[in-house]
Formats: sequence, C-alpha cells, structure tokens
Amino acid sequence: MQRKSVNLLVPGLFNAFQSSELNNRLINSSFLLQRIISKADKQALNSAGLSLDYLCNIPVASHEYFSADTDTPSKGNVLYADPVHLELKSDHIVARPISIQPEDTDKITHIIAVFNEYFYEDKLKLEISESGKIFCLTEKNIIPMMVPSKDVYGRDIKHFLPEGEGAKYWLKVFNETQMLLHERLTFDQRLVNGNELNSFWFWGANHNDKEFIKVNACVGEADWIKGFCNHHDKKHVSIENVKYSEHENIYLIDESLLESSSVGDFNAWLVALAEFEKNTLQSLVKLLNAGDIDFLIFHETTGSCFKYNKMHKYRFLRKRVHLKDICVKVK
Repeated sequence: MQRKSVNLLVPGLFNAFQSSELNNRLINSSFLLQRIISKADKQALNSAGLSLDYLCNIPVASHEYFSADTDTPSKGNVLYADPVHLELKSDHIVARPISIQPEDTDKITHIIAVFNEYFYEDKLKLEISESGKIFCLTEKNIIPMMVPSKDVYGRDIKHFLPEGEGAKYWLKVFNETQMLLHERLTFDQRLVNGNELNSFWFWGANHNDKEFIKVNACVGEADWIKGFCNHHDKKHVSIENVKYSEHENIYLIDESLLESSSVGDFNAWLVALAEFEKNTLQSLVKLLNAGDIDFLIFHETTGSCFKYNKMHKYRFLRKRVHLKDICVKVK
C-alpha cells in the first residue's frame, strides 16, 4: 500500500535566531508546531529529493525567470540581482535589503540602463519583472557557489562572497558595480525607497536539478516552484488537492518565515509563524487525521528531520517543546 508523505521545507523555521534576538515575553507564545515537534520522531533524513539547502543547489532564478515556459535556455544562466545597500562598519561591510516600490520604477530603470551599458561587452544584462524582481542574464555557463541574499543581510559579507570556479569573475562584477553606481549616478539617483542602492547581490543560478529528479510533486506559491515543475514535468499541487495526489512524496516549500528570520525580526517571525500555521499546518494536520496523508516530515537541517503521523498525537507523556528550543541556533 502506498504511503503518502508531505515533506515540509520551511527555511527560517528551525534555528532561526540567536538568543539575543528574542523577546523574552513573546517567546512564551504557544503554537501547534511545538506540540507536533514534541511528539514526532527525530531521525536522519533519508531524502531523495529536495532538502533545506535548495536555494544553494537549484537554479531558482532561472526557474522563476522562465516560470511561464516549459523549456530552459539552451545556454547561459539567469541569476537574481537583488538590490542592496552596503553599509561600511568599523572593520567590515554588511548588506541591507532594498525593497522596490512602484514609485521607484524610473530610478530602477535608469540604474539598470547604466549597468547594462557598462557590462555590455561582458554580455551581462539586467531585467526587471512586473513584480519588481531584478534578474541578471549571462552567457557564462560556469557559476560559482553563491549564497542567497537573505542569508547575508545584516552580516559581514566577506563570509558569503562567491566561492569555487568562476568566483573571481563575479567578485569583479560585484566590486565594479559598486564603483560604477557611485561614479555614474548621484546620491539622489541611487536613493530607492529611502535607502542608497549601491550594489546588487547576485545569486540563484548555481547548479543543475539532476539530483532532485525524484521529486514528484511540489506545493508552494513562489514563482520559481511553478517554473521548477514546468521544467521537469512535475505536478504543482495546491494544499486543497494534496489528498487527491497520486504521488508518494510531496514537497511543500514555504518561504514566508525567511525574510523575518534573515533580518532577526522576532516579532515579525511570530506573526509569520501564526499565518503559516493558520494557512498551511492546520490544513495538513486535518488531512493527516483524516487519513488522506500518512506522514508529515519537517526538514530541520540537510541531515535530520521530524517525522509525525496521526498516532503520535496520543503520546500524552511527552513534554511540549519550548519555542526557543525550535528557533534558537545552537552554537
């Protein structure tokens, strides 16, 4: 008999904060997640599909850029070019995110034009989508390991610069972009949504998807997920239709906690967690209790997970896990 599992990949859920970032009053909030984790079995992750480091291992930028198509480009790569403000500290540099608003369209268009003119001979080109996402198109097939921008915000960027084959070139692009924007644009022209846009953080191309070919179906609202399913002829499933899916392993990717955890905003994280439970987790537990799915598997890290089935709810003697034991990073 086929056993249906839903694998939950929720970056920013586990080990999301340093203890100093927590609000001692709010840490005592109570969530369904705590009850589930306390009763689930923690075990090694035997995954033949996606894992929590998917953002570093899948060309998510390409998937999002071509999300409306069924074919990938024949050559070259697509990267995200996330606008950032690089802030100089006493002995290091940190990156701050810049959110693009509709009223910033003219400024962003001009900044992109300056970039494209300068890097024309390198065959680098920036494009912006209707949703305000900026992509970098390149004909280079070799892309180094690049860290997602949300993992970098508020931290010393020297620990997150590109590594591996091709890294030297992208470091050059990164550094020249800073000089270019400073020399060609006035401060007011670089001021976007109240922040000085002085560089772009490139990431999201990375490696191919061959090792994830056993993924049958995905649940998630991100555009790259829809593109991933298109490119590999996988089923894109809504939560409402999970119980009707014939696939044994379904991967649910929810990135709603990623932004608040990346900037250390614990209050916003709690709000996002409450929304995740309301919109996603409660629905999955209902499916589990009804027998429509057999397991919920929470990916904690690349190597471990919490596996929960409907019989685990009767483990009354297990003490509820404290919220800080879920979200605080263990040194």
